[in-house]
Amino acid sequence: MTCDEVRGHITWYPGPTLAPRDRLAVVLHTLDCAGCRSDLVAALALAEAARAAAALPDPPPALRAAVLLAAAPQAVRSRRLRAALRRLLPPAAAWALDPAAALRPALGRPGSA
Repeated sequence: MTCDEVRGHITWYPGPTLAPRDRLAVVLHTLDCAGCRSDLVAALALAEAARAAAALPDPPPALRAAVLLAAAPQAVRSRRLRAALRRLLPPAAAWALDPAAALRPALGRPGSA
């Protein structure tokens, strides 16, 4: 098997779709070819990282809402949306909607609660 043929199979090697004879051909080729062996090691590491990332827990709803709000275009950040999110978010996460308001009481600024 040539390097080009092996590289075509390396992408599929970490998963279950590569035929057993093709898997064996990849292994045998990588015993003698350092370049393809390096590509195979990288593909296996990437597959493992993807599996590990898929196992991560979902973020808490308040964090998710704050990140989505911060990433939203300015036009979407209306008063109505902020008010709805304030009702959904716990008080500890409300700072994400208005960080300046969270600092006002501590700084003794006008408009502080």
